[in-house]
Amino acid sequence: MKRLLLIALAAFGPLCVAVLRFVLPYFSASDSSAAASDVAAHPGTQSLVLWLGLGATLTLVPGLIALWPRMPAGRLRDIGFSLAVVGYLCLPGILVTDHILWLGADQNLPADTTARLADSVHMSALVQIGLFVPTHIIGIVLIGVLALRRRLIPTPVAWALTVSQPLHLAAIILGLPVLDLLAWTLTALGSAWLASATIFKATSKPDLYTASAARTSSSAPAPRAPLAVTRPDSST
Repeated sequence: MKRLLLIALAAFGPLCVAVLRFVLPYFSASDSSAAASDVAAHPGTQSLVLWLGLGATLTLVPGLIALWPRMPAGRLRDIGFSLAVVGYLCLPGILVTDHILWLGADQNLPADTTARLADSVHMSALVQIGLFVPTHIIGIVLIGVLALRRRLIPTPVAWALTVSQPLHLAAIILGLPVLDLLAWTLTALGSAWLASATIFKATSKPDLYTASAARTSSSAPAPRAPLAVTRPDSST
C-alpha cells in the first residue's frame, strides 16, 4: 500500500498541472485585460484552476523528496532534484495572479481594474515566476537524463520524461493547451514509472545484514573431523 501511495504521489502533482494548463481560461490571452475578460466569462473554470493549483502545491515537492533518496547518488541527481524542488516551491507565486483574476470576476470588477491589480503584484511574486520557469524545466530534463544514463526505466519512458518540460515551454510559446496537457501528462507518466521502478528495485534487494551473514558463513572453513586416537593393545 505504501508503494502505491508513493507512486500516486509522484504522479498526482504533475497531473494536477496538466489539467490546470488545459482548462486555464486565459491560456491564449494577449495581456492582463484579455485574461481578466476570459476569467470573467468562465469564473467556475478559474475556481477549478485554483483548486488544481492547491493540489499541485501540496504534492509536487513531496513527490520529488520521496523519490530523491531512491535515485542513484551523484551530481546529476543532486542538481536535477534541487532545481526541480526550487521551481516547484515557486508555484504559489504564479498562483497569486490567478487568485486576483478570480477575485475580480467574483466581485464583478471591470476587466481593466482587475488587470491593473494583476499587473501590480509584489516583486516577490515576480521573482518566483522568474525562478519557476527555468528551474523546473532544467531540473526535470536532468532527472530524465539520469534515468536514461542509468537505465532506470524503459528508454521511451525516460525520453518522454526528458522532453516533457521542453514541450511545456513550446506549448506556452505556441499557445497550444493540448500540447501543454500532453507535456505535463508525460511528466506524470515518467515520474510515476520512475517511482515504481526505484521503489520495487529497492525493496527487492536482500537485507544487508542477512547478506553479510550469509557471505561470512559461506566463507568460513568447514570444521575438521577429530583425529582418531590409537590406543595400545592391552592384551600384550
